[in-house]
Amino acid sequence: MTRKKKHLFDRRTFLKAAGLGAGAFFLPSLARGNNGSIQPPRRVIFLMSELGWNPFEFRMAPPGAPDEVLLRSAYHPAYKDQPDPLTWELDLKRTPREDFSHVLEPLYDLREHALVLDGLGMLSIGLDGLGDAHAKGWNHALSGFPAGDFITGQKALGGRPSLDMQIAKHLRAQDPNLTDLTALHFYVNHSWWGGGVNTFHHFFHDEGPNGEIVKVPTESNPKAVFDRLFPGGMLGGESLDSIAEGKILEELESGYSEMRPRLSTRDRQKLELHQQTVTDIKKRIDTLSNLSCNVPAEPTRPESPANDASQEVRDQVYTDGFEQNLEAFFDMTTVALSCGLTRVVSMQLPNAGGLRSLAYGAGDYDFHEWYSHGTNPPKRWRGVEGANVTEDEHNKFLDASPIIANKNRYHVELAARLARKLQQVPEGDGTLLDSTLIVLMDEISHGSHGHDQWPVVLLGGFGGAFRTGRYVRFPRINPSPSFNSSGSYAGVPHNHLLVSIAQAMGMQVDDMGVQSVYARRGGYAGQNISLTGPLHQLY
Repeated sequence: MTRKKKHLFDRRTFLKAAGLGAGAFFLPSLARGNNGSIQPPRRVIFLMSELGWNPFEFRMAPPGAPDEVLLRSAYHPAYKDQPDPLTWELDLKRTPREDFSHVLEPLYDLREHALVLDGLGMLSIGLDGLGDAHAKGWNHALSGFPAGDFITGQKALGGRPSLDMQIAKHLRAQDPNLTDLTALHFYVNHSWWGGGVNTFHHFFHDEGPNGEIVKVPTESNPKAVFDRLFPGGMLGGESLDSIAEGKILEELESGYSEMRPRLSTRDRQKLELHQQTVTDIKKRIDTLSNLSCNVPAEPTRPESPANDASQEVRDQVYTDGFEQNLEAFFDMTTVALSCGLTRVVSMQLPNAGGLRSLAYGAGDYDFHEWYSHGTNPPKRWRGVEGANVTEDEHNKFLDASPIIANKNRYHVELAARLARKLQQVPEGDGTLLDSTLIVLMDEISHGSHGHDQWPVVLLGGFGGAFRTGRYVRFPRINPSPSFNSSGSYAGVPHNHLLVSIAQAMGMQVDDMGVQSVYARRGGYAGQNISLTGPLHQLY
């Protein structure tokens, strides 16, 4: 557990952390409901993994259900081109630990806060012709919208801001005191490198100053995040101890007045918005001067292995480094959310060096090609009528399948670990977890580039927005829009989930991404499938 210290946000600290580059603080006294109970704001955390799931080790069926219940929903050749109307819901609060699947068992102690979704599909990909299957998953997971442009034959640039940035923009429009720290983006690695906008594919996109779609940089250096969130990261690191806060604000306002006549109408509007924020800060300083938060210890750089270290030693050092960085990001996330510095956090979880062997149990093979591609669900069914599976393909599946399952379990464990941290922070009439939603997603549904039968794990009370403590299996009855590995039918559009999250965060929207996609196969060709509206099974 990272050591924490008590820190008092005084007037100068508030100018630095809240007014000139941080988010607004949550004030319980200003957020009471009609009955006097505290109503904390909702927050959302996106944990984004890569290279797919193992559906056989993820899925849970009703107790005593016949094999057909799972086989019809597990890429079995006898059912590939048939609709799968089977749907079920499990009460996780009443499910014993031994009935949880291997991947989902880490949720057991948090089961009343969990909502597991099985059987969604990124149907919007049926309209997208840019990039490879990975790029499509990365672009659509948080936008539900086709790519805007090629980067290379494999990579493509997102075509619309991702959900995290749309939420942040909405929150800032509602509260002008919120700033660029409303949304944070992390890239968790075993060292302090990676991230930025140079990752091969990218989840997070926003609208640039001229309306163009741009990648949102991710930060892999926990120290850089610490310096942004807490004192020392503002005004180029200049200490505010030598400058009276009143003088800063007066000089800012004076500078605005001098600049205004020289600006265009558009720039003047931007300046006036910022000036209003500064004015608001002046009014709030006295109220916030005594606010205090538990600030985590300043992150330290992980160790590097010796040049002559064995691979086993390197794997251990890299795993330890990943865990150290992860803890730092988790601790800062918890504090930033609880203090109101941040409302949206997005983390990219690569399969970093060391994890592949120590956490997943992988051997010395190309992880993407051998393990991810190897866990191609249809390759399980060698010897079954209608299967076209060689012995080598089947053996590869048997070798790869448990490794991807371990990867999935590890990421579920991370979501549970973060949830426990939030649960330790009292807030209002409950805890920070009660007002927060953790969303665990992957770019693809399985390693053979599938986008259908896509699992999503949700954790947290989210202010009562969704009904938790459940496992929901969706039917596969939509005519296929010809996207990867869906057969003739596809699951429930994931756009509905994006709409539900957006609505719970206060956005007045009925669509997230495209509004419809059309079927392309058989007698259903040309039929429109609606992607609008919320996911009703969440409520």
